[in-house]
Order: sequence, then structure tokens, then C-alpha cells
Amino acid sequence: MEKKVDAAMKDALLRFKEKDTRLITNLRIQIQSEGEQYPPSYQLLDKTEKIRDLTLKEILNIGTVDVLSKEARVEQFLHEAIKRTSKEDNMDIALINFRIFTRVESGIPEIYLYKGDQPVKPLQTNDILN
Repeated sequence: MEKKVDAAMKDALLRFKEKDTRLITNLRIQIQSEGEQYPPSYQLLDKTEKIRDLTLKEILNIGTVDVLSKEARVEQFLHEAIKRTSKEDNMDIALINFRIFTRVESGIPEIYLYKGDQPVKPLQTNDILN
């Protein structure tokens, strides 16, 4: 599962690099939730500057018809990961966000936990999957 998630994150970063003509090492995919009752929202950042809102379908590169309900399953999973991280790290859910980024042109993804605009700690894919 970890390899599939890493591959999906890498693919998204590489696609957004091309589509938005930005340096891949400046791109960030931000995932956050306004609260326990709210689904995650997604933004594309150039370092800390918001470029645009994203949909999960864009990130996962899902067409108009999601026959396997992949979007719904992944969204529920991400929401649970945000809630769990909020509790484990004793932070208000509305203040935390995950940022997916890369330091290399090949797009190898990394994940960092933020509280607002302040970095908190690096996360491994397994931290989110568990």
C-alpha cells in the first residue's frame, strides 16, 4: 500500500509541475480539514503561496466517472488520518495540514506536518496509513 501511495503522490507532483509550469521542488500539495465534521480540502502551493484549489480527483488523476469509488475511499481515509494526527499531536484539527512535496526533480515525495504555516515534523507514508 505504501508504494502505491508514494507512486500516486509522485505522479501528482510531476503532473502539476507540467500543468502549472512551476519548479517541482517549489510545489506543495496541502491537505487540511476545517474540523472533524468537514471533509479535507486540497490546495496547490508554490512554497507557501496558494496557486489554486485542487480536487481529490485531480490529485489522484481520476476521470469524470469514478467507477471504483476511489475518491470517496481515499477522502475518508485522509480525513481519519487528519483526525488521528490531531489527537496524537494534541493540536486543533483546523490548524494542522499535511504538505506533500519533493526535494528532487524526479519527484520522490515527502510529507511534512504543519500547524498553520509552521512546520512541525516530517511524516512517513506509514504514519498516515496506520
